Parts: sequence; C-alpha cells; structure tokens
Amino acid sequence: MRTILAAAFSLLSLPVLASPLVGAWCGEQDGPTLFVEETGLGMGDHWVCDWGEPPGELTRIETEIACRQVYFDGEKSVVVDTRTYALEAELEDTQLRARFDDGTESFSDLYVRCDS
Repeated sequence: MRTILAAAFSLLSLPVLASPLVGAWCGEQDGPTLFVEETGLGMGDHWVCDWGEPPGELTRIETEIACRQVYFDGEKSVVVDTRTYALEAELEDTQLRARFDDGTESFSDLYVRCDS
C-alpha cells in the first residue's frame, strides 16, 4: 500500500507540460498581439476568448473560440461585443501562423514571440 501511495505522490510532483503555443505573440504585419494561455486567448487590448478545444500540447489547432470585447468602467467590466471565430493556428519552427474567421470577416498574420 505504501508503494502505491509513494508512486501516486511522485506522479503528482511531475511538471505539467504546457502547450508550446502558450505565450505572447506579436504580429509581423498588422495583426493584434495574441496572448495564448491554457485557459483562453487574448487579442489586442480588449478581446478575451474561451477555447472550444484547448491546445494542450499540440502545435496545430483548429477550433472555435468564443470571444468578447471587454472594457472597464471604473471597477466594472462592460462587454461591448461578442463573436465566435473559427481559429486555425500552427506553430512553424519559431513562428505562429494564425487565421481567424467569424463568418463575415477574417484576418490572418504570422506571429513571433514578443520576447524574442
């Protein structure tokens, strides 16, 4: 029994592998800065999005993201707009190619890590 508990606790201490997509990505053209997190995606200064399917450890994803444009009025957040985008993104060496499409408009850009 102690061996099983020791094995279980050793598994708990293993590092969680983060997605290679996680981080801040700056557009090479005029796309917004992307903030990729395990829990969601931020675009520019005011867009916050929830993953349809989190990227996990993948380097290529196709999923829908539910986004809302949020501004702050004092201590209260105000949702100005909501959109659902089809997102296609692929990590190519050190660049992230991403395409967003909400059914009426689309944009894409090639991104590099902002800290590089």
